[in-house]
Amino acid sequence: MSKNSSGNFLLLLNYWIKMERDYGELDRKYNYWILRKNPEESEPRWSVVRNVLYWVN
Repeated sequence: MSKNSSGNFLLLLNYWIKMERDYGELDRKYNYWILRKNPEESEPRWSVVRNVLYWVN
């Protein structure tokens, strides 16, 4: 194993974070993975069973 492998990993990690920030994905991923906020959650699709017959809540 290289003596500088931890330094190389740190460079890679910093580059990845910078790339995510530049493309605007860092905040979205932080909100999803850390804050547990899912912006893609939507209302359930319309259903005859749920919306007409009321068999399911």
